[in-house]
Amino acid sequence: MSEEKEESSQCAKETGVTETVPTKKLSLQERLAIAAQKKASDSNKKKNKKKQEDTVKEGHGIGEKAQAEECAYLDKVLQLIDDSTKRDDILEAVKRYVSAKTERLESKIVILESELKKVKTKTTPANKTSDDGLLKKLKEKEDQIHDLLDEGAKLSKKELALNQTIKRLKSRETELESDLSRLESTIEELNAKIDGMEKSLDMCDVNERQLAEERLRVESLQAKYEAILKANDGLTDELKEIKFSNLDGKLKNIQKELDEERQENEQLNEDYKKLNLLHQELKKENEETISNLQKELKSQRAINIEREAEIKRLEEKVEELRYHTETTISNKSSDSSIELLQTQYDQAQENWKLIESTYLRNISKLETRIDELQIDNVTYSKKIKVLTNDLKQKNSEIKELQETNLSLLDELKNSKKQNDKLKSEIEDLTQRLNQAIVDCKNEKESLVKKIEKLQEESANLESTLKLRMNEFNSSTSNIPQNSFYLQDLSSASSLNFKNASSHSPSIGTPLGRQFSNKRLSLQFGEGALAPRLPSSSSAFTLNKLNNIGSFMDSNDAPLGINTSARSISEGLPEFTVEEEDPDEIGMDATSDRYTVGEGVDTSILNNSNEGVGVNVQLIKKLGDHARMLELEVSTLKDETLALEKEKECASAEIGRLIEENSKVNELKHEIELRDSEVRKIDDNYQRVLVLLGEKEERLGELNEDIEDLKVILREQVQQMVEMQEKINELSKQ
Repeated sequence: MSEEKEESSQCAKETGVTETVPTKKLSLQERLAIAAQKKASDSNKKKNKKKQEDTVKEGHGIGEKAQAEECAYLDKVLQLIDDSTKRDDILEAVKRYVSAKTERLESKIVILESELKKVKTKTTPANKTSDDGLLKKLKEKEDQIHDLLDEGAKLSKKELALNQTIKRLKSRETELESDLSRLESTIEELNAKIDGMEKSLDMCDVNERQLAEERLRVESLQAKYEAILKANDGLTDELKEIKFSNLDGKLKNIQKELDEERQENEQLNEDYKKLNLLHQELKKENEETISNLQKELKSQRAINIEREAEIKRLEEKVEELRYHTETTISNKSSDSSIELLQTQYDQAQENWKLIESTYLRNISKLETRIDELQIDNVTYSKKIKVLTNDLKQKNSEIKELQETNLSLLDELKNSKKQNDKLKSEIEDLTQRLNQAIVDCKNEKESLVKKIEKLQEESANLESTLKLRMNEFNSSTSNIPQNSFYLQDLSSASSLNFKNASSHSPSIGTPLGRQFSNKRLSLQFGEGALAPRLPSSSSAFTLNKLNNIGSFMDSNDAPLGINTSARSISEGLPEFTVEEEDPDEIGMDATSDRYTVGEGVDTSILNNSNEGVGVNVQLIKKLGDHARMLELEVSTLKDETLALEKEKECASAEIGRLIEENSKVNELKHEIELRDSEVRKIDDNYQRVLVLLGEKEERLGELNEDIEDLKVILREQVQQMVEMQEKINELSKQ
């Protein structure tokens, strides 16, 4: 509209219509002069009207064509501005518009100059009165030309400013595109993280399968362990037969080891709980990071939308500025202020470029730092995955150790019970052993004494036999004088075993039983070859050999001793000299016979040879009894050898137990090593968590710096817009 007004004013001036410039006021004299000039120049104007109308028509045609072209260009520019993506087309359209406008103005200037030349050539000396008006018109035209030139310069300056703003918009667009690319890269990284999380879930599934396989292995190990328990039960059954009393110290050590293992088990449980808590915290942190990243994506999208809105707003403002620059009328008074503002604006642009360069450098540094941190984050996430897998494996191992500890505790309880039983049995066995040792000693002493007595008696009997044989040989020559008496075998030389030990062992043989039911009571009187004995003489009686009882006792079965001591007098013959009546012993005064035993007729023993035979039989029986005692001694030796073999077996079993204890100690050492490894892994895990926390803090600081930079950029853009608005206001004024 402003351009149409300017063109209408210029056309009016060209046609000669008196139009007053709104900035100037004419006085009365000037008006009268103008009226006189009009009257004088009416005749000349009528002649030149036709030519001027032709030129005006040509100028109007040219102006209408220029206006149509300008309208077409404006429509194109508006369409291109609506399409924010075609910024190069906008620049070209603006350039075309400015160039078309400058060409139009130049064409107007050329037309006006040609008109001036025509007017100068057609002026005659008769029209000197109208020269002053023409000079004024020429001055006005020259002023208009100068104004148009000034407007062209201003338009060129504005074109430069618009080019600079377009360049800024291009740089802004590149920045936005870089931001979009960054956001796309962040989205890709988030997708990669999501893929990594899915892979971690797959790894969890694989770990669950591995856990199932390990459970099967544990079940197989439990079966093996039950077999070992059965073997251990067999060993404990064998241990029942061991006669060993030094188990108290070992039991105390085992109890200490049990307490230590319980403490270690409690520590392992606490560590397992801590590891579970850490695992849960890591899961929560991962979920929080995913949610934060999603929030950041949403915020970045919102920021992009805001940036697009800002770009549109800036484009609208640029359009408004362009419109204001086209509609503003240049005033001479505002040129100086506009130049000052232009210089300030240029300085602000330079400062802004410096600030932009510094911020771009900082942003590039921050971007490199962010990339490094993202790489570190990826590496640390991989390390965390490895550590989580290790933790799962350690958790499974800890569970296995807990199960083994529980089984070991059950075994130890059972072993305690068995040890208590073994203690009681060992005490009983020790008591029996002590009793058996005492009995063996007593039996040995009694047997030695008996053997010595038997040897002495056999020697005495041999000596007496020799003497009796000598006497018998001599008595054959002197029968009336020499008599054979058995009364020399007095009570001092008789065999009396009633005072023997009641605990002496004897073997129940048939020989001892032969003498159990017999009692030989020999009564010698005055026979044909011997004088009559007095009534107070002693009689040699041979009592029965009592039965030899077994000394095997059922209570000594575990020791292999099945005998108990009995009196050897039951298995040995007793020889006693009994004091009897003279009527029972010896011969009566009226009879020449003697009786053996309880009134048995002993007429058979009239000869002394028969008495000697009886003595020989007694000696044979005593020799048999000595042989029986030797057999008992050999059996005792065999029993001692058996006891020594049992001791050797017990020592071998003790060695096995010591080896098992060494194996248990080795297992404890392995458990300690595993605990140390778990602690090291925990320390490494905590260090990694600390590093991750530091990296997250740095990322947060960098994000805050970026947000601060964005705020500063927005403020500067607002300041630029405000400066531009001030410039527009000043240009309007």
